[in-house]
Amino acid sequence: MVNKTILGFIAAVVGLAGLISCAGSPEGAAAPDERREGRIEVIDGLDFAIPDDVEEVLLTNERSVRTGDHDLYREIVWGGVTLDFFDESGRRTIIGGIDAVAEFRLEFFEGAGPREEYRIGPIVFGHRDENHVFVEFRHDEWHVNESLNIQERDGRLMVVGSHVELPKPGPFVTNSIQKLTDYNHNGFLEGDEAGSLYDMVFQLFRGPHDAVNPVDDFFDGDGDRYINDEEIRRAQDVVFLGWRYWLQYAPWAVDMLDGAYDEVPSNDELRRYLDGRFTEGDYAGKLGHIQFPDAAYLETPRSVQSLLDSLADGNGDGILDDEEQRLMIDGLTCVAREESEVDNFFKEAIDLEKNGRVDWHEVPLILQASAMGWGSGVGGAEPPFEVRTNPDTLLDIQDDGMVDALEIDTAVRAFSGDPDAVDSLKESLRLAFDADGDGRVEAWEVEEVKAWLFYPRPANPDEPLDRETDVNEDGFLDPEELGITAGITSKGNAPPFEDRIAAFERRRGAAASQTEIRSAESGAPPAGSEFYRKLGAIQDKKLAVVTLDVGTERVDQETARGVVMFVENAFVNVGKVKVVDRAHIEEVFEEFEFQSTGAIDESTAVEIGKLSGADIIVIGSINRVGGIFYLNIKLIAVQTAEIIGSSIAQAEAATGFLEMANQAVYKLF
Repeated sequence: MVNKTILGFIAAVVGLAGLISCAGSPEGAAAPDERREGRIEVIDGLDFAIPDDVEEVLLTNERSVRTGDHDLYREIVWGGVTLDFFDESGRRTIIGGIDAVAEFRLEFFEGAGPREEYRIGPIVFGHRDENHVFVEFRHDEWHVNESLNIQERDGRLMVVGSHVELPKPGPFVTNSIQKLTDYNHNGFLEGDEAGSLYDMVFQLFRGPHDAVNPVDDFFDGDGDRYINDEEIRRAQDVVFLGWRYWLQYAPWAVDMLDGAYDEVPSNDELRRYLDGRFTEGDYAGKLGHIQFPDAAYLETPRSVQSLLDSLADGNGDGILDDEEQRLMIDGLTCVAREESEVDNFFKEAIDLEKNGRVDWHEVPLILQASAMGWGSGVGGAEPPFEVRTNPDTLLDIQDDGMVDALEIDTAVRAFSGDPDAVDSLKESLRLAFDADGDGRVEAWEVEEVKAWLFYPRPANPDEPLDRETDVNEDGFLDPEELGITAGITSKGNAPPFEDRIAAFERRRGAAASQTEIRSAESGAPPAGSEFYRKLGAIQDKKLAVVTLDVGTERVDQETARGVVMFVENAFVNVGKVKVVDRAHIEEVFEEFEFQSTGAIDESTAVEIGKLSGADIIVIGSINRVGGIFYLNIKLIAVQTAEIIGSSIAQAEAATGFLEMANQAVYKLF
């Protein structure tokens, strides 16, 4: 059940710095002229001696920052120099040209700390070949990594590229296993999150036991809340495959195995080696640093479940086959294999900067977005969005006036049945998920909240939130008034929540069946794309609600006329159709001596529709059976007399007629 392809290369191209934590800062820096030859520090164990000519370039670079002397900087910098700046999220900004780079460096290090205390070192990585030197060093006191690319230009060594990187909160979350302990859902394993992942994996490997934590639940394949030997073996396959292929795409990491192997070990060899090491914590603790996609342990063919899957699904059939998965893995590992040029559609998709190649920093970003469900593949504006509507306010967990990707992800997971996500919501929204106060989130409660926040509908005048949300006071909550949940944001159109939830459910795949929310009937409109497509089919057409037949003696004509008014109102609001005025229909009845009460056959109703100028008519009936009122309505195209839709809704009492009419109209779409 384990696919042979996997990702594990990124640690190699990122370098050792990603695995080395910032230590305490050295004592006060010496003045530049106090530097002695060989003074630049190199971390213990690094096999790299700093050549004299390279050290001179490094010391001149240091003095230029400390003194703010641009002319000094120009002495060692090539005219086409560039600087790559990476923020805390791992995203890159490129600065080009001597003056722009020099100015950025001075401003950055002035802001990071006293610029006069800037110094090179310690060197954490170094490499030199015939005409190229690369050195990476860290500024412990400022928690900044910096590197210089030094090459020979015009017969002397010059800086041709710089790299300044702020520390990330922790290792990237790149797969569903790592996501299990990303408790704040920021896409990084920070602080105790990586340790928590290790603890859970270690406990799982100890032997059969009751499922007591998220890792147990993840590998509890039969859902019996007990981890058996087979499930432990499956977990080892996944974890050890992550190790094996990380080593495969980062060959230097084989040295971490204490010389036990000269090349990448097999699964069984690695299992035997690491079985004992897990108790020490050293190797298992690095589980958070091993970057590989869920595709590593999922077989093909399979349904598209993630952003990466959707990008690799070249034929768009919703199924990922062997060739598409191979293309994905090749693309994700192309940097390590020095084949980063864009030469197929998948590489083009993960070339985030659109520069014709896949850069090393782009791969963990796309892995993170896929694992966290931040990319839905449906396009549109990207968060954060300004809070502009009442429903937007409910999504703003931080109360900072913005709804960011994390807050949207939390809401989407809550609507998909994740109880932890529900607990993370804003209190006013969290309480709505437990309308009956029984401490459980049930399907009917979720559907009611969806109907309340997602879909255009008549405003309930008795509901304060509806009155506040209905800004234009037309009695209807349209997409602009609903905001982000309906796909209308401060940055333009974005995926509505029903599309986000559908994408999340696809990604979650088989795990969706484990949700505690039970399926239930609801009057809310179905998935948004179909809902709006059908609405568009009748948009701006003239519609006449002709009559409702009274099917039993237990419903009088006055009741029927009242329900007709509710149905007309629902069509005006939801469908945005041009509803023919009731008075005009009554005039047609009177002028042409049609019977205005009792049963009217379809042909007569169509004729009334034509005379009233309608394109579509609505007819139906209202009955009372066993104390329940049933409303049945049908849409008929006047020109063809074709029934284009029908629905049934119910109410237990007259007080529910408004909702019954709304449900009957919603169900048509």
